[in-house]
Amino acid sequence: MIATRTLTSKITPQSMALNAQIFGFHGHSLVTPHTNIDQQWWTDTWIEDKVTARYIESKLRSDEREMLTRPLVFGDSLTDDTYLEWILQKARKLFLVLADIGVPDQIFGVIDDSWDDDDLPIPLDMVPRLALSYKPDEALERRFYETQYKYLLREIQEGHHTDYEDTEVVPMEIGELPQTADRNFTSCLLTVHFFFKQ
Repeated sequence: MIATRTLTSKITPQSMALNAQIFGFHGHSLVTPHTNIDQQWWTDTWIEDKVTARYIESKLRSDEREMLTRPLVFGDSLTDDTYLEWILQKARKLFLVLADIGVPDQIFGVIDDSWDDDDLPIPLDMVPRLALSYKPDEALERRFYETQYKYLLREIQEGHHTDYEDTEVVPMEIGELPQTADRNFTSCLLTVHFFFKQ
């Protein structure tokens, strides 16, 4: 049985570029957008390598960077951790999601409310509790909800069956692209690589 899944609900320059690359006509063309293809999913190793003190600082304004070295507001005498230490130890994925949707500065409020990566995935009806904006913003909340799955990869384990929810990302990449493609798109052979947890 063959099943299909819609990966994007609207045509964007990025989806057009991906299709152009898949079907082999991504050369120099006036009608093909030339755009980078975003990483669609992240492993824990990639997240750990990406979210460093330097990366975090690069996403924040100078006044926000100063807050990174302050002790946590809710810590009192329970912890001496700073915001930077909390992000690096407990909230790398949350920070990536916030940076991805354009509100990395909201990490401070999220941490003050004791959220961390163990709380992910956050159900859509709970996302407003993160207070991502001063006024309720349903579009921003939906972007957070959808984007979090990019960083919550459940890796395929050899010999195990995994059922993925509609919101989850399946860890696969196109491994070999065709040299030429039938202009009628009636046939095209692609090799898909699934990434297994080792």
